[in-house]
Amino acid sequence: MYNFDKVTISVVKDNPALQFEKLKKGEADAIVIRKPSIWVDETDFEAANKGWVQKRRVYSNVPAGTWGYAFNMRKWPFDNKQVRYAFSYLYDREKFNKEILYNEYTSRIHSIQEVNMRILIIISLSLILPRL
Repeated sequence: MYNFDKVTISVVKDNPALQFEKLKKGEADAIVIRKPSIWVDETDFEAANKGWVQKRRVYSNVPAGTWGYAFNMRKWPFDNKQVRYAFSYLYDREKFNKEILYNEYTSRIHSIQEVNMRILIIISLSLILPRL
């Protein structure tokens, strides 16, 4: 039923905005989105509203980098455990996750980590449906 004579792969490196625009124009059938604000706020376009483009979560075991702040504990003032402890109260992890990361992440003890290294992906139904 879905035997293709030809498959074309177009690589757009280091330009997520261009990837997303190509998807909206129908020039791309699938893209990976790693920025929660795009996933939540910017997927209101005609093809998505008609159901031709759908959001799907793909879970992966690919290691995800950890990010956050780190201190050089050999130098002042971070050589003082109480200073480091005080810094932990300056950062509201729950508020940051809710307002900036749209609750798409979970908090680890000292950093933010993606849930199950999940990749947010948008798949165009043009893989299945003929182009209109």
